[in-house]
Amino acid sequence: MENISYDALEEIGYKGYLLPKDAPEKVLQFGEGNFLRAFVDRFFDMGNEATGWNGKVVMVQPISGAFGFADGINAQDDLYTVLVRGKENGNTVDESRVISACSRCINPYREDDYRAMMEVAVSDDLEIIVSNTTEAGIAYDPSCKADDMPPASFPAKLAQVLHTRWAAGKPGVIVLACELIDHNGEELLRIMNQYVSDWGWEDEFSQWMANDCTVCTTLVDTIVPGRIRDPKEAAAVAERLGYEDPFLAVREPFQMWGIQGDESLAEKLPFVKAGLPGVFVTPDVTPYKKRKVRILNGAHTAFVPGSWVAGFDIVRDCMHDETVRGFMNTMLYDEVIPTLAADLDVEDCKAFAAAVENRFDNPFIDHALLSICLNSTAKWRARDLPTLKDYAAETGNLPKCLATSWPRSSPSTRRSSCPARATACTCVAPTAPSTPLRTTPLCSTSTLPTPAPTTPSWCTMCSLTSKCGARILRRSPAWRSLSSTLSPSCAPRASSRRRERSGLNPSVRPPGNWRASLDFCSTCSVRTLCNEHYPDQSGRQRHRCAVAARQGCCRRGSRRGRGRCRGGYPAGSQDGRARHCSR
Repeated sequence: MENISYDALEEIGYKGYLLPKDAPEKVLQFGEGNFLRAFVDRFFDMGNEATGWNGKVVMVQPISGAFGFADGINAQDDLYTVLVRGKENGNTVDESRVISACSRCINPYREDDYRAMMEVAVSDDLEIIVSNTTEAGIAYDPSCKADDMPPASFPAKLAQVLHTRWAAGKPGVIVLACELIDHNGEELLRIMNQYVSDWGWEDEFSQWMANDCTVCTTLVDTIVPGRIRDPKEAAAVAERLGYEDPFLAVREPFQMWGIQGDESLAEKLPFVKAGLPGVFVTPDVTPYKKRKVRILNGAHTAFVPGSWVAGFDIVRDCMHDETVRGFMNTMLYDEVIPTLAADLDVEDCKAFAAAVENRFDNPFIDHALLSICLNSTAKWRARDLPTLKDYAAETGNLPKCLATSWPRSSPSTRRSSCPARATACTCVAPTAPSTPLRTTPLCSTSTLPTPAPTTPSWCTMCSLTSKCGARILRRSPAWRSLSSTLSPSCAPRASSRRRERSGLNPSVRPPGNWRASLDFCSTCSVRTLCNEHYPDQSGRQRHRCAVAARQGCCRRGSRRGRGRCRGGYPAGSQDGRARHCSR
C-alpha cells in the first residue's frame, strides 16, 4: 500500500476536497506538531473549501533536530489525514479528512531552508503567521543575536522574519499566537520589542509592528491525542482509507478557537469568514478562558480523586457512573456556571458544560485519572478555588460539591477549618457506588455496609466520601462499623495483640510495602488501626500511633520530643518513617 500523495489519491479515486499544489503560500506557520496540523491547518483547509481563499501553509520547525520530519512529510506532498473521533451531541463520530492546505515544511536550522523562510517573509502573498511552540516557546533568551541563522528562541526568529519584511517595504501581517499562556499575543509582541531594543534596531520597525501588524491573543481548546498507537487499529484505518499515512493525526470533534480582535479581522480570516463552528473573533478572550478553566479543567480536578478512590481508572468510565456524573453536573450547573453569569451568557456556558460531558465520554481516548491527579493541589487552586471564592462571595455559603474536592494540604485544613465539614455536606446520591471501594494498589478492596456511612470525613471528599465510606473520621460512629467490613489484608502491619483488639485476624499480614501507600489507603480505618497520618509543613509524612495514644502510651509531650514511647523510640520523630508502638 502506497503512502498518501496526490498521485496515490488519484489512483484510488479520492473524491474529497484537494487544494492544487501550486496555490499561493499565504501562511507562515511556526510549528508542525499534531495540534497545529489537526486543528489550525484543518481550519485553513476547510476555509479554503468554503470561501475559495486558495492559500497554502508553509510549516517551519521551531527547534533543531528531528530533521526527518520535514523530509518525510515533504515526500508525501505535505498531505496528511486528520481523524475526528469522539462524541458529539451524544452520537459517536469517526470521520476522516485529507488536509491539503500545507505546501512544504522547512527546517531553518539548515542553511537553504533558512533562506527559504526569509523568501516567504518578503513574499507578496504572505498574509498570516501562526505559531504554537508550546508554553515554553514564547520566552526571552538573552543569548539570541540579530545575525543568528536562526536564533534559538521563537520570538527572536519571528522578529527576524518581520524585520526582513519591513526592510523590504512589504505590508504588515496578522500574527495568531496559539501557545497556552495568558495574553500570548501581547507577551510575544513584548519580547520581540525587547529584541529590537537589544539589537539596536530602528524605532520605526517597532512602530510598524504595532500599527501595521496585528498580533492577536488567542485561546484554543481541543484534545489532540496524536497518532494511533495500536498497530492493529492503525492497520485497519489504513485499509479503510486505502493508503498509508505516517503523519496521520487524531483529534476530538469539539473545537474552539477564540481570536482577540475587531470585526475587520473576521473578514481577513477565511475560516472565520466561512462561519465554521467553534472559531470566532471577540474583543476579549479572557472570559472564554475563565469558562474553559473553570468548567472543563475544574471538572477534571474536582471529580477525579474521588472517582479513583471509587475504583475507576479512566475518565470515560466515570461518565458511565450515575453518581460521578451526577456529582460533576451538579457542581457545573449549580455552582460553577452561576459564577460566570456576569461575564458570559449562561446558556452558552450550559452548552459548553454539555459538550464537556461528551468530551469526557470519548470512546477513542483513554484518559488516565492518575495523570490528571499530578500536581492536584496546584491545579485545584488555579481551577476550582476561584469558583469557590466567587460562589461564597455571591451567596454567603460554600458550594457543597466544590468543597468536597478541597485538598488535604495541612493538619489545619483537615480539622476544624475544613470548609467542607463546616457546610455539613450531604451525599449527592443516596446509595453507595456499585463498584468496590479502592484502597491501594497493594491492598485488596472491600464491600461497604448498606446503608453507606453518612458521617463527613476529614476534608478530602466529604460528600463523595460520605456515600462510599472512604476516609471516615476515626472518631465518628461510622468508623467501627466500617472497620468491621474491611479485608484483613488492608490493615497495616501491627502487633497481633492490636490486631486482635481491632477484630482482625492476627495471622494475616498485609502484602508489600504498605508504608509507601498509606496516603492512598482510602479508608481511614486502614490507617487508624495503628497510625494517624498527616503531612507536615515540609511535605514529609509524620505518623503517631493512634491506638497507643488512645491507651495513654504515647503522651502529648512525647510528640514534642520530651519523652519516649514505652516501645523505646521517639513518638514524635520527624524522619518521615512510620513509627509503631510496640505495645
